[in-house]
Amino acid sequence: MGRGKAPSGIGRVSFILITVGAVIGAGDILRFPYLLCRHGGAYLVPYLFFLLCGGLWLLGLEFSLGSEFGRPLPGALRALGLRGGGFWGWAVALNALVVVAYYCAVVGLFSALPLASMGEISGLGELLRSPLPFLATLSLWGVCFLVCLPDGARGLKGLSLVTLPLSVLLLLYLFSRGLLLRDGWQGLSALSPDWPTLLRPETWLEAGRHAVLSLVLGYGVMVALSSRLPKGEELMGSAVVVALSEGAVGLLAAHALLPFFAAGGVPPESSPLRGALLSFPEAVREAGGGALPLVALTVVLLFSGLTTLAALVEAISFTLADELGWRRGKAVGVICGLGPLLSVPFLLPKEARLLWFEGVAESMGVWNIDVVDHFCALFAGLFLILEARAVAHRLGRGRLARLLRSREIPLPWGLSRVMALVFAPLAAVVALLGLFRVDLLWLFRGTIYNGGVVQGGLWLALILVGAKALSRLGEGRGR
Repeated sequence: MGRGKAPSGIGRVSFILITVGAVIGAGDILRFPYLLCRHGGAYLVPYLFFLLCGGLWLLGLEFSLGSEFGRPLPGALRALGLRGGGFWGWAVALNALVVVAYYCAVVGLFSALPLASMGEISGLGELLRSPLPFLATLSLWGVCFLVCLPDGARGLKGLSLVTLPLSVLLLLYLFSRGLLLRDGWQGLSALSPDWPTLLRPETWLEAGRHAVLSLVLGYGVMVALSSRLPKGEELMGSAVVVALSEGAVGLLAAHALLPFFAAGGVPPESSPLRGALLSFPEAVREAGGGALPLVALTVVLLFSGLTTLAALVEAISFTLADELGWRRGKAVGVICGLGPLLSVPFLLPKEARLLWFEGVAESMGVWNIDVVDHFCALFAGLFLILEARAVAHRLGRGRLARLLRSREIPLPWGLSRVMALVFAPLAAVVALLGLFRVDLLWLFRGTIYNGGVVQGGLWLALILVGAKALSRLGEGRGR
């Protein structure tokens, strides 16, 4: 494969299928219902505001960057003329690799959900003493290898064609089953608007954080996927479909799961991992829902996690192939071969003595997941602000207008320009503030000093050192 050329092109329908599969993850299935339950239906107002006025346009900017230069993130930023573009692109790729490592462990842990229905799991620490999570994680890496090896775009399209419809059908089953439970209807009352919550800054910060970061922005995935689109393809129309699909699935998940929590008298959890393995099984047992809802949710979580994982692996392998000249097989093989080793720290069964989350002693692996997830999201949020400003200003008014104008969404260019230049970076700032709010809560609880900063700083240092070395290697090859 020649440097600077995408391995194969994809059509618009395939692109939308792949990107929708990439953005729908565990956060939409489990965290979005928690946010709606906590803030009420009024939460949808700031969420839709940040999704349509911020996340949508950030998505459009990433699509524009990939479509214009036909390269993964390091090459696209270098072609854009951003100083240190290769370094930043590699840093994002390595950050995405860390995300794949811990997210694969998280999805592997979801495989133990049916055991929870039988009361076999009393805590996450006990779960990690069994071999099931590691075997499931290893299997997920193997599936990602098979999906991405021959042709990542074709494999991702086939995966999304299977998983997306089945996930929607299973969520509809959960919705209908939950309504048949005693007091299940009361779960939907959590969706009624509580308008005073709109006066709380935390509602807006959490809405901005979820609306922006749940679109998998700032990880190079959308740039890599859009680089395979033909020139002149409709970008903003595709961005609208992707953003609204992600929001619709989150809303469907809220309708599907909240009746179970209400019938069981168990509140949903803010953490998808704890919500899936502790709160939801307890709610189903208390409500007498049987084992099928646990199996259905397990399949939905595995499907949603797998499509996101495969898209991340494809973006990273495309970066390796484009920047270092590796064959696709070598790039995918190296990532999926090293992947299980990178996931091991997130599957450690040893009980953590350094940190207590919400009064429950967690395993070392789960503690690693919490810390690294937070710091990876912080890095992605910081880069997203830099990327939004760089793309909006360096592409130039003419090229940006050509890329962001939509035949399907007839907005005046002046309004579109304000959205891209002002609201998109502002939404990224709000998402970052939502993450910093978590830091303040950790500081208030006295937990941030118990190794979290050291752990996150170590991962960040490794990412930056690796990015510097790889960017020099890539630039040397390009001379």
